[in-house]
Amino acid sequence: MNDGVCDAECCDGSDEFDGQIQCPNNCEEVGAKSREEQARIKVIEEEGSRLRKEYARNGKETKARLQKELEDLKATTGQREKATQDARGW
Repeated sequence: MNDGVCDAECCDGSDEFDGQIQCPNNCEEVGAKSREEQARIKVIEEEGSRLRKEYARNGKETKARLQKELEDLKATTGQREKATQDARGW
């Protein structure tokens, strides 16, 4: 404050109130850039959220399908083991 330097963190120059230096008021530009960056980040976050939900859904579907296949294979194995035992006369 009142150090003769227009600090970037103070976009309206109010930190230099003693009149030794006149800092430009660029708050509108800084705000516009900030809003653009926030909008860009929001788009990325929304896409990330959509992808995460899609991956979770695909994962659940794949897990259910593989569990069904495993159950079918276990049943087939059980049937074949029984048939083998029957054929050997055990």
